[in-house]
Amino acid sequence: AHLSLRGARNERRSNPVGRFQSILSESLVSTLSAIIATLPLILYQFGRLSIVAPIVNILILWTIPYVMLAGFVSVMASFIFYPLGKIISWLALLGLNYIIEIVKWFGSFSFAAIDLTIPAWLMFGLYGILIYYIIIGSRVKIKERKSVD
Repeated sequence: AHLSLRGARNERRSNPVGRFQSILSESLVSTLSAIIATLPLILYQFGRLSIVAPIVNILILWTIPYVMLAGFVSVMASFIFYPLGKIISWLALLGLNYIIEIVKWFGSFSFAAIDLTIPAWLMFGLYGILIYYIIIGSRVKIKERKSVD
């Protein structure tokens, strides 16, 4: 079963539409995971709930590795030949400008974020529930693997 799923996944990534769907689904999973993991702390500490964060993250998350790579390559190239490093850094700047403009544009909407503060006890309670479901989920996966083997 695992081989056929991997084959289908690799086949999906080989065509452009499948690759786009793969990037989109990976960005969505990463975004939702990060939001779930940090939301109680953000609501307690900052008292703001971003309504547009999932959409913004999906639009910019795929660019982060490329921007980081361009920044790294530009620094390394600048050690060898400074003008080359500066030229390469412009690629990173393009990516950074894209990220900044997307964030600014979505942040300009009146509905982009709402004020929502939670007390410390609720934050700890939400994290307790989250940890409980992570533990239960990992136990279920272990049982499923044992039953497949």
